[in-house]
Amino acid sequence: MAHSCLNCNAAYDPGDRFCRQCGQETADHSKNMRVFLGAFLADYFTFDNKLFRSIVPLLIRPGFLTTEYLSGKRVSYIPPLRMYLFISLVFFLVLGLSGSGEGDEWDRFFDTHLPRLFFLLLPLFAVFLRLLYLNTHRNWVTHFLFSVHFHAFLFLSSLLLAALSALIGMFEGYLVNQVLAAAFGVGWLSYLMLAMHRVYQDKGWRLVLRFLALLTLYAVVLIVSSAVVLLFLTAGAAEAAASLH
Repeated sequence: MAHSCLNCNAAYDPGDRFCRQCGQETADHSKNMRVFLGAFLADYFTFDNKLFRSIVPLLIRPGFLTTEYLSGKRVSYIPPLRMYLFISLVFFLVLGLSGSGEGDEWDRFFDTHLPRLFFLLLPLFAVFLRLLYLNTHRNWVTHFLFSVHFHAFLFLSSLLLAALSALIGMFEGYLVNQVLAAAFGVGWLSYLMLAMHRVYQDKGWRLVLRFLALLTLYAVVLIVSSAVVLLFLTAGAAEAAASLH
């Protein structure tokens, strides 16, 4: 009995691993976390121009890449985890090169500890989504994929903001930079709500309540974890300075 490819709808035999028409794997990665992670490890080291075809919808179409992946249309876009790791690598590399200019503790926090925090917060963000949508029969892949795409968007848009701010700063447009930062902040919040609406088909007051709950949980965990790390860094620096005297 022939089956249909989720990406192009071409027929394939049950034993086929790849679609004969478009080349996409016949396994549905959105059904099983083990298959999802296995596919990522298998093709992570392959880099092609799918990245650039994925950048535009990632920036301007909230939730689009997540729904495309879950519907089986994966071959046209770069795999989610590979895209996230590439964008986050560039983001933290730029952050490290720019430097905070506020002392060794802050530099160490931004260069080393903040990237680690975000790698921990990404799955935690998915856990929050799981709790908020517990009765909607969404599986873990949906929540994790949503988190991956949202964090990739945050890092990519932050890179764009940093580039624009640096350009405006050359002309001493400090007020313009403040307005720009505020606009991006509103954009990030709007993106998250629109993505939740598209992926989870959520709307009305339920969407607003879940959005506020997700934002609150994430902000609290990010602030508390950052404060704890900075506290340890400051205490360690103080002990090191005391030992020199």
